[in-house]
Amino acid sequence: MNNLGIVEALRMLFKIIYPPGEAEAMDRIIEQFGEKYIRDNPEAFKNAGVTYTLAFAIMMLQTNLYN
Repeated sequence: MNNLGIVEALRMLFKIIYPPGEAEAMDRIIEQFGEKYIRDNPEAFKNAGVTYTLAFAIMMLQTNLYN
């Protein structure tokens, strides 16, 4: 996920895995995504929490757009 924007990195993630319907499992996946993304792109955001929050918000907006 080096040098990818957060949206492109999320697309890559969801090409590999199918998002579960269970909110708790999705939360854990996005949390791990945030940690991995910040390790690969330390200058992108302040910390993994910010990355997690942004990734979760993007995912929710995308879900609302298509439902």
